[in-house]
Formats: sequence, structure tokens, C-alpha cells
Amino acid sequence: MKPLNVDSRQVSAEPASKSSSASHKREQVALRVLRQLIEALLFEQLLDFDYTEQTFYFRLGEYRFKARGKIAAFGRVRLDSQNIVYLNNGKWVCPHALFVVEQLPCTRRVKQQLSEEIQQTLSLCAWNAENLPEQLSRRNSDYCALESQLHEGHPYHPCFKARSGFTIEDHIAYGPECGGKIKLHWLAVRQCYVKNRFSATPLTQNLTKQQQHSDFWQDELGEQTWRLLEHRLAQQGAGWHDYHLVPAHPWQVKKLAAQLKHPLACKDIIDLGQAGDDYQASISVRTLINLSRPEKANIKLPLSMVNT
Repeated sequence: MKPLNVDSRQVSAEPASKSSSASHKREQVALRVLRQLIEALLFEQLLDFDYTEQTFYFRLGEYRFKARGKIAAFGRVRLDSQNIVYLNNGKWVCPHALFVVEQLPCTRRVKQQLSEEIQQTLSLCAWNAENLPEQLSRRNSDYCALESQLHEGHPYHPCFKARSGFTIEDHIAYGPECGGKIKLHWLAVRQCYVKNRFSATPLTQNLTKQQQHSDFWQDELGEQTWRLLEHRLAQQGAGWHDYHLVPAHPWQVKKLAAQLKHPLACKDIIDLGQAGDDYQASISVRTLINLSRPEKANIKLPLSMVNT
């Protein structure tokens, strides 16, 4: 690839402005994580502290800390993120959240997990700051749009966007902020491994469990998607008399690929692939909202990840 020659006199100031804005946002997120970490440590009484004239004094490891703030309703500690400092070589300096973690009186394993969740929170928030458009107002947004726009995360927990195991690509595909479309991944699982509980109605109370299973999913998915999955199952030489349909998150299927090899090989599970309506992740990440047919149910799926 040939190098790109750029006349500096023709370069717009806008990219630099955007970069500066993103850098400022990253700094604000780092201060927020630090603030919420210290607030949680003090509120949970994991640290002994003195509170005088709206200032908290405490020690972590061999270091002295002080933080401006107050004790608010229900005993909640509220700190000023700009005024959390520790004494280092005779000077009061602002610590990083990861430095605070290193001073905690806990095991190395706990420190490592907490550090990873904080780093992931900082990383995903940095991506959001650099790539998501600013919303001047959310007053007129509908429910589905709000699930994407309310990206601030938990106001108490320091790891408010941990999403352990998510790459940036996963964040873009499955995070609520990006509003991406997600199709469910369908598995047929042997009936002996599945417990279903369908709400009986006067029309279904006399049906067999297999009929209840089929009627429920056909009504929820629509006949076209149900028949497609039924056809894929039949291609594997199986039918609903031996299997139940189980929806899965596509990220979870990818995450558990190694564990699924044996049950797939012995046909305890049959992979039916992705099909059906488009969904969007809600703030909880695990709950998906039906975009194609909003009148249909949302669905909550298990994800082997730490979200907050």
C-alpha cells in the first residue's frame, strides 16, 4: 500500500476535536470507576475510615487516602471523583482504580478477577465514547430505543460494564448500545434432559406434552420458522417425539463449542442453527427484545459471563 501524503494545511480540525472529546470521556470513565470502587469499599465497611468535615480518611496497604464526599440517604457514600487522592512520596496524587485493587486485603485470585472486570469496563466504555453518537435527548425515544441509549450502566457497582468474555466484536454484535440484530440459535435437546412447563388453557389441558410443546413453539415462532426447524431436525433423522426445542444465545453457543462436541456427536443435542425473528439486546444483555414482532415475548437466555 502506498503511503498517503496529506497536506497539513488542508486537514480539518474536526478529527482532533473528536479525539480530544473521546480522550476526555475516557478520563471521566476512569474517574467514575475509581469513585464507585471507593464508594463501594466504604459503604460495605470493607475499610476502616474516619469521616470529618466531609472528608473520608482511610488506609489501603501502606498508603494513606482521603476523599471528599458525604454520607447520604440509607448510609450511601457519595464521593467527588475529582477529590480522591493518596499520599505518594509526600504528594497527594490521584490513583487509578487498578492501583487501588492492588492494595486491597484479598487474595491474588480476587484481585485478578476484579482487575479484569475493571479493565473490560474501561475498554468497552472507551469504545462507546469513541464510536457511539451523543444523544442530546432521550425524551421521545420508544422503549426499544431506550434500551440502546441508556448506556450509563449501574450507578453503584464499579464494574458496570464488565461483560467478561466479550471481545469488542462481541460488544458490537451483542451489546445493547449498538442495537444490533440478533437471531436465536436453536438446539434440539433429548427430552430426558429438558424440563418444560407450559401454562395449560382449556384448549391445551388435554394435549400430550409433545403436542403442548409443538403448539407453544408454533404459536410463538410462527408456522414458517417452526416448519423450517422441524425440517432441519428431520434431516438429522430425528423428530419432536424424542427432542425438545431449546433457544440459545449465538455467543453462548460459540463460547461452549468445546463442551458441545460430545453431546452433538452422540446426538443428545442436534444443532438446528439460527432462524426466526430478529432480536435486540436489552440493558441486561441476557434479555432479548423481539424486533420483528414486538407483540411477541421477549426472551431471557443464560450467558456464562459477568455483566455487572
